Amino acid sequence: MRRALLAVLPISLFFAGLPVLANAHDYPTPVSQNPFEGTWRSGNFAFTFYGNGRYVYVGVMGNSAMTSRISEQGTYSVVGNVLLVKRERGVVTTSANYRRDLPVETTKYPWQMGRIQGHLALQLVYPTGGAQVFYKE
Repeated sequence: MRRALLAVLPISLFFAGLPVLANAHDYPTPVSQNPFEGTWRSGNFAFTFYGNGRYVYVGVMGNSAMTSRISEQGTYSVVGNVLLVKRERGVVTTSANYRRDLPVETTKYPWQMGRIQGHLALQLVYPTGGAQVFYKE
């Protein structure tokens, strides 16, 4: 099961006229030299990136008939404008007692950062071409 995408407006609507940073070294931050570090949320989905190169991803979606949850963890690195996420372990579960362990997998996400209405935003482009915007907590 691939990560579910929430309905997202076209990329140009989110980032039109916003300063987009080419890579992590271009973004000044007083707390860390790594602008990815911390928790980024998009609705019921969130990535938490740690300074040691580890990450956790969690999400939930569904309705009154069934709820699905995903949880994964692994390592990440940033190479230019690509975020490389290597899942070491993960699981999808549902309220209907379904469970599937997720295989080890590396995913490449082209990314860009900017501000949307004063909030730091991270846009990830999925391998399928869809994009999702996460906001820094």
